[in-house]
Amino acid sequence: HCEWSFSDIAESDGIQIDRTSSGIFCCRPKHCEGHSYFDSVPMGNSRLSQVEVLTLLEVLRKRWPIKSYNTLRKNCCHF
Repeated sequence: HCEWSFSDIAESDGIQIDRTSSGIFCCRPKHCEGHSYFDSVPMGNSRLSQVEVLTLLEVLRKRWPIKSYNTLRKNCCHF
């Protein structure tokens, strides 16, 4: 299982990440480093197939670069 999110993380495991790369990333549910979790919220199923979801994520990766992150206007809650 994968939980998708958006962040302005510019470094991973000490490796500098290109600021023009996508801020969209995947992690195991409730295991995103640096976050604490209280509860999960069931969001239901998608009518899209797994391939369609992955295709959509590829489009979104281009529209959500790390450099576009804004604490108030474009963050993980907006994603």
